Amino acid sequence: MKNLIFLKCLGAHGSSLIHPPSLSDQVVGVTIIDGTGQIRKITDPEEIKAFQVHLGMLGVILDVTLKTVPLFKMSVTNYVESETILLDGTALDWAQQHDWFEMWWFPSTKTVVVSKGVYTDNMTAPGNASTNLIPDQNPAEISSGRDAFETLQGTRNKRGLFAIQDFTQYSLYQDVVGKPAFFSEDGGKTLKNPAVGYAWQLQSNKCTNKCPWDNGNASVNPEESSMAFELSELPNVIRTMKSILSQVQASFPMIGVFIRFSRPSDAYMAISSGRPTVTVEWATAMRRDPYTAARDGIGAYQAILQAMVHKISYM
Repeated sequence: MKNLIFLKCLGAHGSSLIHPPSLSDQVVGVTIIDGTGQIRKITDPEEIKAFQVHLGMLGVILDVTLKTVPLFKMSVTNYVESETILLDGTALDWAQQHDWFEMWWFPSTKTVVVSKGVYTDNMTAPGNASTNLIPDQNPAEISSGRDAFETLQGTRNKRGLFAIQDFTQYSLYQDVVGKPAFFSEDGGKTLKNPAVGYAWQLQSNKCTNKCPWDNGNASVNPEESSMAFELSELPNVIRTMKSILSQVQASFPMIGVFIRFSRPSDAYMAISSGRPTVTVEWATAMRRDPYTAARDGIGAYQAILQAMVHKISYM
């Protein structure tokens, strides 16, 4: 229940312009303790818009009522395309045509890994795949990853960081040594691409037992950057980022530049409130001492964020 309320409050989202991509959009009622200590049941359709996403600022949540749908499956395929699809409108067209659509852009290789998903209510469709974008890792693997990121950033070894980025890109659509298969029905041993499975399993990207950031002082702690734009701004966003990266080199070794989509939401504080939205985000490994040791590429990352403030309206 705690995780459910946490996701609802923050408006955590998947990627679809056809279906509600956020759990918050499924909220039809909440029970709260308000600022006067009174228990209130919120069900009015207009009032509920303020409670679907509220960042914990509208009282203590006691329970949540969600609109549900019958269980369904999804068929999903990951493959590589040229980055030109981000600029010529092709990616936007695909996003509006598929039940599930997301991308990982790798600027240095000028390529994009595209993920297209189609829903089906045929529960007999063969397949029980799940996704391993962020797989479980043992403590030794996490410590080794932290040491690698620290050494490469400390020595400004861009070749090494781009090698990790290439490994990340390949792992999204093909077998790679040292990482569980992205789509799998046997715990990551065998790649399934295309993959078929229950949609909730294919749309859940998070590790469940031992995450990279859950290893004490030897954790890989990601610094995340995320920006949301009106849908039609995607080509402008990509052109702006390409211009900056042509002047200040930077890698995106953890998840590339992750691009997701959200249809318009009724929630007042949702990133897609009243408009179709594209979200552009990336994560970079923090240094052991993040206060005195800068991440490699930080100049490019900050220039991108500042350019979005001055040139393009974003949330």
